[in-house]
Amino acid sequence: MPTSPALTTVPSTSSSDANKTPSQQFLNGSTAAGARALGTQIVAFYFRAPVKSFLRLRVDYMTVARAIRPPPVSEGWSFASTTPGLLYNAVKLHGWGFIPRQVLPPLFANATVGAILYTSYLQTLGVLHEESKKQRKRVYPPPGVAATFAAGATAGAVQSVIAAPLDALVVRFNVQDMLQGGYKSVYHYSRDKLIQIGVKGVWSGFALSFAKESLGYGLFFSSFEFVKQQSYYRFISWLYSGPSESHPITPHFLIEPSFLLLAGACASITQQSIQYPLTKIQSIHYTQLESLDYVRKTSGHDQTHPNYKSCYKKTWKQCLVHAKKAGGMRRWLWQGLFMNTVRQIPSTSAGLFVFEVFRRRYGEKSEEPTTVIVGERRLLLA
Repeated sequence: MPTSPALTTVPSTSSSDANKTPSQQFLNGSTAAGARALGTQIVAFYFRAPVKSFLRLRVDYMTVARAIRPPPVSEGWSFASTTPGLLYNAVKLHGWGFIPRQVLPPLFANATVGAILYTSYLQTLGVLHEESKKQRKRVYPPPGVAATFAAGATAGAVQSVIAAPLDALVVRFNVQDMLQGGYKSVYHYSRDKLIQIGVKGVWSGFALSFAKESLGYGLFFSSFEFVKQQSYYRFISWLYSGPSESHPITPHFLIEPSFLLLAGACASITQQSIQYPLTKIQSIHYTQLESLDYVRKTSGHDQTHPNYKSCYKKTWKQCLVHAKKAGGMRRWLWQGLFMNTVRQIPSTSAGLFVFEVFRRRYGEKSEEPTTVIVGERRLLLA
C-alpha cells in the first residue's frame, strides 16, 4: 500500500483527550457487528439467495427453522423460503418459545464474536497509536498502515481463539440429530456436542482459522482506515487547495460518507483476496474432520480421540485433486472470488459505516480546527 502522507495537527486543550471507557468500546463493536448481520439479511432478501452467500456468519441461526419448514409447493422464490416466512412457520408449529430456544442462542453467539472483533481492534489500535485512544470525533493524525494492520491482525487472532468452539460446532452440527435427540434448545445440543468431541476436537483445524482471520482482518482494517483517512485527506487537500488559515472550511457533507462507503468496499475486496482461498481449503479440512468423527462414532470407540493431525495431509491431497480438475491450484483457489466479493460489499460497507458513526458519536469534537498538511498543501478543517 502507499505510504501515509505527511500529516500534522494543531494541539487541542479540550477535555476530549480522556480515554474511551471499555463500555463505549464494546458498544461500538457490538453495534457494528449487529449492523453487519442486519445488512446481510437485507442483501440476502434482495438477491433471494442464502445468507451464507453474502457474509459468513459463524453460526447459521436459521438452520433449525429451515429444517422443519414444509416442502415447497413450487420452484422459485416464495415468502415461505424467506427468513420471516421460516420463522412464521416455526412459531406456528412450536410456539413463540422456538425463538429464544433455537434462534437467539446462535444470534447471540454471532453478535458476541463480532463485538469482540471490533472491540479488540479499537483497544489494540489505541495502544499502537496514541491519538486513536483519545475520545475525539476526528482521529488526527490518522494511524499508519502498519499500526492498523497490526491491530486488525491482532483482533482477527483474538476472534479466531474465541470462535474456535463455534467453528467446531458448525462443522459437526447435525440438525436431525438435534431434533431427534430430544434436545430442548440449540444451547443444550451444543453443550453435549462439545463434551463429546473434547478439547482436541475443538482446536482441530485451528491453524487454518488463525491464519485466515489474522491475515484477513489485518488487510480488512488497514485498507478501511487508509481509504477513510489518508485518501480522504489527500482528496480534500486537492479539492480545496489554497484556503486561508484564518477561515477554516467545512468540506461538502457527502464527501466523507462517500469515502466511508468506498473504504468499506476496499476493505471487503482486500479481505476476500486472502480469506476466500483459505476458506476453500478450510472447508475441505473440516470435511476430513467430520469424517473422522463419523468413523469414531460408528466404530463404537467414542472414548478415543481420532488423529486429527493426519487430516492436514489428507486435506492437501484433496486440494491437489480439486486443483487438477480446475486447471491449476491458482485457478481453483480464486475461482468465484469476484462474485463472492461483490455480494459481500453492501453489508460490509454498511457495517463499517455504522461502526464509524458510533465511534464518532461518543467522541468530543475539538473546539479548534484541525490542520491538515498533505505534501505542500495546508488545509484547516472545521
